[in-house]
Amino acid sequence: FAKLSFLNASTPQELVSDSGLIRYLQADAQKEVFRVLPVLEEIDYGAARARDILAPNLSMIYSLSSVEGYNPMSPKTYSVFVKNFQNEYIDYEKDPGIILFGPEGGFDYALTDFLNVKYFVTKKEQKINRPMPIVYEDTKNVLYFNPTYYPRAFLVQDYVVSQDPDEILSILKKQRENLRHFLVLAMLVALTTGCT
Repeated sequence: FAKLSFLNASTPQELVSDSGLIRYLQADAQKEVFRVLPVLEEIDYGAARARDILAPNLSMIYSLSSVEGYNPMSPKTYSVFVKNFQNEYIDYEKDPGIILFGPEGGFDYALTDFLNVKYFVTKKEQKINRPMPIVYEDTKNVLYFNPTYYPRAFLVQDYVVSQDPDEILSILKKQRENLRHFLVLAMLVALTTGCT
């Protein structure tokens, strides 16, 4: 705390920028629950933390949800699950506390659909390969609407039960096109002791 004693109290507005894009997302967030994902140009932890819009962990200041986090309080299984749907852009073994999505092509859109990502944000000069309509644009950023995103909660038609983490990931990867209708239940094995 001694190192932080020189800092003055700040409002969220002083810490992050406000923009028409953010206001567009906030207005839509009043109607339904969804997540938004900024698409990186290249995987760089520093660039992700310093980006001028929706940096990891700062979406909550705007009352928006993201799938990323920098040292987030999230289960290890989530970071392992995300890594399973990405190319080797992010070294989670080196830094498991960072959950980032690499540039387009580095992540599987089946994962972002499953994770309820309704909008993708890119810089103006970036191109995105997946056909998605542009719903907002300003001098710096472009907001794409993802028509194939899943709702935050939904019913499925089929399931399988497993307690092996590797098997669960393998099943999910094989079922990537069917995640909207298929569920894997991870069975937890209770450990008992000889306590009386």
